[in-house]
Formats: sequence, structure tokens, C-alpha cells
Amino acid sequence: MPFFFNIFVVMIYVACLLVVAIWLFSFFRFRRQLSIHTLLCDFTRRNHIRNHNTKTAVEFGCALMLCQKYQSAITLFNEAKQFDPNYKTTIPFLEENIAFCRKPLPWSRGPKDHKGSWRHNLLLVRIGARRFVAISNETILDFNAFCRQLERTRS
Repeated sequence: MPFFFNIFVVMIYVACLLVVAIWLFSFFRFRRQLSIHTLLCDFTRRNHIRNHNTKTAVEFGCALMLCQKYQSAITLFNEAKQFDPNYKTTIPFLEENIAFCRKPLPWSRGPKDHKGSWRHNLLLVRIGARRFVAISNETILDFNAFCRQLERTRS
């Protein structure tokens, strides 16, 4: 009897260690993604300041959504609606993104600007509302070049 009890205790310890390891991996992966999303947010903000138009407003708003800054994203999406009176045909997902920002989780009570919450991201991935991240390939390529340039200047 004690032999089986010892195996059971060891299995519980191994299971707990596995859960902690998975949580740590998930947490550090989220922090890395958040730092990349924050850089993308800064990059799209600069693009929006330089070229004040519908495309840059939508891209900056989508980058803010990735950074969990929903109130600020709604402001930019409304700005994009003002730039383009035909937004329902040119940007069909805009209303859905605004609805997501207003209620990202079923129990949310309005848009908030979060500070990069791992728990919020975990719930958002599992049971969050649908959103569309619309960042053009050109912007992504420019962002990648920007990141490579940052790496060279840090070295």
C-alpha cells in the first residue's frame, strides 16, 4: 500500500510542475507578444500622424486592439468612419471591431484601456468576441524593417 501511495504523490508533484511550467511558458510568450504589439502600436501611431487617412486610422486602431486599448481604438475607428463616408463597403469589418471594443468579453461593461493583462488575454483567446486585425502587408513589411533596424542600433 505505501508503494502505490508514493507513486501517487510523485504523480501529483509531476502534474503540478507540468501545470506551472505550461503557465510560465504561456505567460512569457504573452509578454513577448505584448512587447511586439506595443512596438507595432507605436509604429502605426507614427504612420497615422504622418499620413492622416482612413487606412492609417484603421491600422492604428487594430494595433491598439492588440495592445488591449479598446477605448482608444474606438476613437480611431470613429475617426476612420468620418474620413470615409462609404466605410460600410470599403471597410466592412469596422462595425464589428467597434462592437468588439465595446464588449470584448461577454461580461464586459464598456470599453477600457488595459495595461497588458495576461488573464484578460487568456479569457479573450478562449471566449472572447470576434475581431478583425486589418494591418496591410506593406505596413507589416515596413514594421519588420523597422524592427531589424532597431536590433542593429542596439548591437
